[in-house]
Amino acid sequence: MLDGRNCLWSKDCIGMPSVVQVGRRLAIFYDAPGGTSVSHMKRDIGLAWLDLPLSPPDASAGKDN
Repeated sequence: MLDGRNCLWSKDCIGMPSVVQVGRRLAIFYDAPGGTSVSHMKRDIGLAWLDLPLSPPDASAGKDN
């Protein structure tokens, strides 16, 4: 769902996700230290939105042909 490929401010460590439906979207709250840190201290709160309904990613996307 969230990792270093789609979270620009925290590349190596994302934790404690919580999900709440808001209308036709999901709000995802999570904490992270930012950058490439994996520290458990000095973490910030992030918010990501996903549109509903959810659909799986295209299996061929990102594959080298």
